[in-house]
Amino acid sequence: MSEPARDAMVRGLARRLAQAVEGSTLSDQAARWADAPWSAEEAIDEGLARLAQSYSLSRFEIDLVALAGLPEEHEVSSHAARLLHPHGEPWMSTSAICRVLDLDSVGRQHARRLLHRGAAVRCELVVSDRVGPYPEWSWRLAPGVWNALAAVDEPGGPDPAAEQHDPMPGLDRFAAALRGGPSVVVVAAGAHRSVDDVVERVTRWLADLDLGWTLHRHDADNERAHGAVAVIAQAIPVVVGPTSSVPLADHPGPVVVCVASAADVELDDRPSVVIELSSPGLGELAAMWNDLAPEVGAAASTLAGLLRIDATTARRAVADARAIAAAGGQALTAEQIVVQARRRSDGGLPPSVRLVRADASWERLVTTERNDRLLRGIVERVGEQATVLDGWGFSEFSNHGVRTLLSGPPGTGKTLATHVLATALGLDLLVVDLSSLVSKWLGETEKHISEVFAAADRSQAVLFFDEAEALFGQRTDGSDAQGRWANLETAHLLNRLDAFDGLVV
Repeated sequence: MSEPARDAMVRGLARRLAQAVEGSTLSDQAARWADAPWSAEEAIDEGLARLAQSYSLSRFEIDLVALAGLPEEHEVSSHAARLLHPHGEPWMSTSAICRVLDLDSVGRQHARRLLHRGAAVRCELVVSDRVGPYPEWSWRLAPGVWNALAAVDEPGGPDPAAEQHDPMPGLDRFAAALRGGPSVVVVAAGAHRSVDDVVERVTRWLADLDLGWTLHRHDADNERAHGAVAVIAQAIPVVVGPTSSVPLADHPGPVVVCVASAADVELDDRPSVVIELSSPGLGELAAMWNDLAPEVGAAASTLAGLLRIDATTARRAVADARAIAAAGGQALTAEQIVVQARRRSDGGLPPSVRLVRADASWERLVTTERNDRLLRGIVERVGEQATVLDGWGFSEFSNHGVRTLLSGPPGTGKTLATHVLATALGLDLLVVDLSSLVSKWLGETEKHISEVFAAADRSQAVLFFDEAEALFGQRTDGSDAQGRWANLETAHLLNRLDAFDGLVV
């Protein structure tokens, strides 16, 4: 901006406000305040200049933003605003703004247009309750904007003293998505990740790119103020969804949105880029457990194979287990972490499943030596899959998770063997009620199947289909409609089984 315009910014407006209350008991105090040194004056002027450039504000709107914010700077300015307000409120009224700026009739007409549909009002940099006649409307800055102008709230940014680390996967694509003008970059959580995990990944990316950011939990009433704060701070606004409206619709630069699913974001005409985080591999999970609970040593790999939870839930489960162990004077163990992870992960269950606490020892199971070896091998396969698949490099040749088929006449111990497996792993059983799962209505069975697997992921349990032949029947030749739909249901179930990371029996 030109130098004359800078002269008329915050310092010039403070002097005009002091002149407007001349002759009052506040007159001398207001004059001294207007001429006193301000530590934040330069930062306020620079922030106003950024707002003006980014939102294409007129000269009047720059003055409007500054005047609306001055009552937040000092008690003298709020007292002055109160003296000028028709109802004694500590905010600048329409009439006070016109008086301080010494607007003539033409200027007042121009101000009326901008106070109804100008960029500063439309983008909600300044807001009004619009109570009473237009000259009595009170104007104030959106929450947080003045603190940003005065450099009170610094944006997040890289910590120069932080430990150096390798860039996280996805950095290059994220950096490319931020280039250019207004855009929306949606970063969505994959399976076994939470929105908090997404926020952590995004802030690490921004730190690697040496960019500042401002974080905001989506709130339609305060969202645009977040965009203004980001402009002032020269930062990237990060919105944590889901968003009930288009995120930061008037923001002049890129906006990052962190959500569980990309479908949770309403988009507009701006270019949008969706980055969906992949599910964490066993190696990443083992490293996470090793970082969170180094006391358990090699058991970190076992935890990676047993538990399918996001980093936030894992961190809380370890904190719970560590507190319980310390209270009992014990060392932290993987078994304690599993118990607390199950407690943290318990969620609502669909009607077609029930959670059973397994409690059956190997000694109760009478079977052949060969079956005993196979069953114990299942336990080892689940517990050591992180070592085998990730550590030994077999992940590209084998799926995660274990699928087990137990067959035999009634009374031979299939259900008991399943309880023994769950007990040995320290997990619960999620028993599927096939009568509630299968529906005569088109598409309902597939929906119920999806709900079952989602519940199994949440509850960290062994998924148990008892009397499964009712659902896992042989595929037909599909010559009639009923056979074709049955084949679709079976195919859907097999696809979900193939993608399931836990143990299913």
